[in-house]
Amino acid sequence: MHFFAAYEGTQQDTTQKVHTFGLFPEKEGVFPTPYRETLVTAKVTANLSPARYVSVRYGRNSNSQPYGAAAQSTQDNWEMSRNQFNSINVNNDGVLGGTKLNEFIFQYANFKIAAGVHGGTHGYRKHRSTTRTSVGEWRFKTGRLRQPVGETVGLIRAGVRILRKSGHS
Repeated sequence: MHFFAAYEGTQQDTTQKVHTFGLFPEKEGVFPTPYRETLVTAKVTANLSPARYVSVRYGRNSNSQPYGAAAQSTQDNWEMSRNQFNSINVNNDGVLGGTKLNEFIFQYANFKIAAGVHGGTHGYRKHRSTTRTSVGEWRFKTGRLRQPVGETVGLIRAGVRILRKSGHS
C-alpha cells in the first residue's frame, strides 16, 4: 500500500487604494484585499492481490478574494468571492483469468461559486449569488488483455454521467 498527501496554503494580505477625486471623500482610503487559497490532495493505492489494483484520490481547492476592487470603485461596491472545488476518483482494476481485464472507475466533482456584496464596515448585504455544479461518473470496462492472431477483441463498456447544476441570486 502506498499513500501520498499534500497541503498548500496561500495567504496574501494586499491592499487597494480608493480615490474618488473628492466625490465621496468618506469612502476614500486604503482597504484590505486579502486573498486566501487552500489546496489539499490525498491518494492511496494498493495491490490487493497480483490481479487486483485499487486507487482512491481526493482533491480540494478553496479560495476567497475581493472581486471588483479598483482605484475608483468604493469598497461598498466590491464583492467577496468564495470558490470551492472537491473531487474524488476511485479506480478498481482486476485481471479476470489470464487474458481479461475488468476496470471500474467512479469519479465525483463538486464546484461551488459564491459571491456577496461587501458592505465595508456594515458586513454583507442580503444579495448573494451561489452556483453549484456536481458531476458524478461511473464507468465499467471489460475486455481482453491480449488479442490472439486473427481473433477480434471483445470489449464491453458502460458508463453513466450525471450533471447537476443549480444556482440562485
